[in-house]
Amino acid sequence: MSDQSSERREERTVQLLLRGGLIVSSLLMAVGLIWALVIAHLRSHAVSFRTVVHYLATGHPTGLMAVGLFVLLALPVARVIVLIVDFSRERDWRYAAVGLTVLIVLALAVFVGRS
Repeated sequence: MSDQSSERREERTVQLLLRGGLIVSSLLMAVGLIWALVIAHLRSHAVSFRTVVHYLATGHPTGLMAVGLFVLLALPVARVIVLIVDFSRERDWRYAAVGLTVLIVLALAVFVGRS
């Protein structure tokens, strides 16, 4: 397989991941918003992961909207993971290491930002 077709396949994979994630995220948030408007139960407040799980278990629309936001926020991380896998398959260890470093920085930002 040529390098150009391999690069196109990788670009297509990343493009499909981002587009699919955006569509799923948008649908989840739209359904949650419409659901909240129908039952007149819309309020703005910060939610933790535990609260989102509780809202989903009890059928609260805020849980669905929060999951949509989590999917949207996870897209950059998923993109980095796909790129690390692609670079590793190509045995391009330098770029795989850079991607891994970016992934570690993203993880640290999430955990440090929680405190």
